[in-house]
Amino acid sequence: QSITKTGNLTLSKAALRPPAPSFASASGSEEDPLASFYGAVPRPSGQGSALSLEFVRPKSLDFEVLLCQGSGKAVELFRCHNEAEIKKRLKRRKQRKAAKLLKKAEKEGEKEG
Repeated sequence: QSITKTGNLTLSKAALRPPAPSFASASGSEEDPLASFYGAVPRPSGQGSALSLEFVRPKSLDFEVLLCQGSGKAVELFRCHNEAEIKKRLKRRKQRKAAKLLKKAEKEGEKEG
């Protein structure tokens, strides 16, 4: 994984492709990219560009944290979720969306009937 610093108020996240056995096969073209863009994380405090980024795993926590220092004195913390947590969250989000659509369909059925 790779986090890049940007000039605006976001951090861009991309997954880097494992290095090829020889550099000759690494083209970086659109058909054979070296990195896949995942998205951007908005920074809560607008301090301009990030000066320093570092991944740490505090002893008291069981997850990794991304530390981001801007041009000010403040350090921003971003929690890094593992794949199991992400899948669990997406599953829950999908269930809530389905329940919401079902509830909306029931309300529309009551109005018509």
